[in-house]
Amino acid sequence: MKPNAKLWAAIREKGWSQRDFCKVVGDDPATVSRAVTGKLNLDIPRQIKWAKALGKPQEELFAD
Repeated sequence: MKPNAKLWAAIREKGWSQRDFCKVVGDDPATVSRAVTGKLNLDIPRQIKWAKALGKPQEELFAD
């Protein structure tokens, strides 16, 4: 898997650290880190939740 640069860029665009993002979406830092580095494929509901928190379409952040 490749790193999710779009996800990381969207988090940084908000001015958030990974820890800040964890607090917003209610997920643990390990989950966020694994998703950003491409070691975890998120399920669709979680993709939608994270994209909504970032103000982005799910397809923009998680498209292959």
